[in-house]
Amino acid sequence: MSEYRHLIKYEQILNTHDEKLQELIQLLDFFEENGEQFKALMSYYASEQREQDLEKENQGLIPERIHRGVLSEDAIYNLYADYREQALRMLEIGTTFFK
Repeated sequence: MSEYRHLIKYEQILNTHDEKLQELIQLLDFFEENGEQFKALMSYYASEQREQDLEKENQGLIPERIHRGVLSEDAIYNLYADYREQALRMLEIGTTFFK
């Protein structure tokens, strides 16, 4: 049986990578299908509407029950930075398969 350990090892690698690749495909599909939403969020981040919403927040006019993470100083920017960093990382990882 020990002469077939390598088969067990490589079968596990095959199955794990296939499972993770299927998860990655689903995630990439999500980002591809929802890219316009992300662009809309980035547009909102730099918009006059957000400035008006920030002013209303500062005046205490927005009800407490409404989540306001988009009005925080860093939430949208940090999401963008993480998004960009991971996109670059995917490019770097992807190119290693072609080298």
